[in-house]
Formats: sequence, structure tokens, C-alpha cells
Amino acid sequence: MKNSFSIISMILMAVVMVIVLLLVARAWTSVAPTAMQIATPSNSGLEQDEEGEDGEDAQRLPTLNDMRENTAEHAEQLEKARQQIDQ
Repeated sequence: MKNSFSIISMILMAVVMVIVLLLVARAWTSVAPTAMQIATPSNSGLEQDEEGEDGEDAQRLPTLNDMRENTAEHAEQLEKARQQIDQ
């Protein structure tokens, strides 16, 4: 009786491991482009058109470099606002 439980538990464990590995692989493929862009910031990632067809540009997510530029611009605006408040 003990051997049958151990065989069933080994099979169940193998099935659970396969499911977990599939979920990890799916998550990795969705995060991989961003991870590659973070690892090599000089690489701009996939080439993207400046103007998308049929309004695709509006739905495009910003790249990491775009987000950095926006953050820098926002920081400058905040600094100007602080200086105006202090005067």
C-alpha cells in the first residue's frame, strides 16, 4: 500500500512541476523584451515605426528610453515649480 502512494505522489509531483514550468515560461516570454531592454539600455529593442498604421502609434507602449526622457522632463518641471514657490 505504501508503494502505491509513493508512485502516485511522484507522478503528481511531476505533473505539478510541469505545470509550474509552463507558467514560468509563459511569464518569462511576456517579460523578456523589457528585461532585455533593462539589461542593455543602449539597445533600443525592436524597431518601431514613428507613425503607426491606422492609429497603432496611440496604442504602443513607451520604451524604457522614452520613459526616462519623460521622467527627466518632469523632474525639470518640478524643479522650476519649486524655484517659483521659493521666490
